[in-house]
Amino acid sequence: MSLKVLLVGGGLTSALISSLLKKVPVACQVWDKARGAGGRMSTTRSPTNSNCTADLGAQYITATPTYQSKHHDFYNSLLSSKVLENMTCKVEGLKDFPEGTKHYVAPAGTNAIVKHFFAEGGHQLHFEQHVSAIDLQPDNKWLVRTKSGREEVFDAIILTMPVPQIFQLEGDVQDLLNKNSELTKNLKSVKYSSRYALGLFFDNNTALRNIDWDSKYLSDHGVFRFVSLDSRKRQLDQPVAAVFHTSITFGEENIDKNGDEVKIQLLSEVKKLFPQWPEPKSVKCQKWRYSQVLEAYPETPGYVFISKSPPLLAAGDGFVHSNLDGCISSSLKTAEALKEILVQKTD
Repeated sequence: MSLKVLLVGGGLTSALISSLLKKVPVACQVWDKARGAGGRMSTTRSPTNSNCTADLGAQYITATPTYQSKHHDFYNSLLSSKVLENMTCKVEGLKDFPEGTKHYVAPAGTNAIVKHFFAEGGHQLHFEQHVSAIDLQPDNKWLVRTKSGREEVFDAIILTMPVPQIFQLEGDVQDLLNKNSELTKNLKSVKYSSRYALGLFFDNNTALRNIDWDSKYLSDHGVFRFVSLDSRKRQLDQPVAAVFHTSITFGEENIDKNGDEVKIQLLSEVKKLFPQWPEPKSVKCQKWRYSQVLEAYPETPGYVFISKSPPLLAAGDGFVHSNLDGCISSSLKTAEALKEILVQKTD
């Protein structure tokens, strides 16, 4: 018996679950409100030079020896396909990690990691589909509606968006949450940091060539926490883009401000920090309201059931911890739970 499953979200956890369900008898679809895959692993192109790209979300992948072993198959898939390569760039201020820890970059951009696992899954991807409501049907299935008016019925749903966005959904899903005070309390306990990312696209290979670092942490700066020359970080001979990430404190204090106003403020800070830099050809300011997990769901289960019949699950790094390994851990547990549901339905 084939379950019709909807994955809500086009980020890493959704892509990993999609990959893990490849050999499972399910008809799986992915809906996401964005124009393409990536989520918080976002890679952006310059509007004036498509060869000039920048990672405005995750910057690089760190794998401790424990996770290298535990998630070997996932890392091997990414490395053998050259989606990931060893990070060889110079990073000033990088903190100490356990001996044997490896750092990786994605030469094509970090969203290539997400695209890789979606390609492995081979399921249907539907973008610009902003899910707005989930309602229970008389035949014990879910009716899903989008803001654009699309409606479709599914046997099971897995929500992979940041946890606070679950409470923005309308319909019977909210009734379920209202009836389960313990679940609601635990979901609301999940906390994320907020940040801004600023991408400066110079569109040529010679800009900033005299700088003696590729990426650096700015631990004592009042606004920025990290800066990277993105093509040099990824060891690519392509036009230069510089990426700045703000501190958590700045993000929290400014997350509800007008994005254009924040962009002007951040550009002013760049000028103070690097007055000798030339003017970029274009700029993008990205607001990350839900950047990294600060406080995960209690006891980090990997996923939770909002409803067991019909199945409605919530998963993602908010149920483990941020980074690639957190998403892998969540996806493994979530896919296993869905497989168990399928076994029960076929018995």
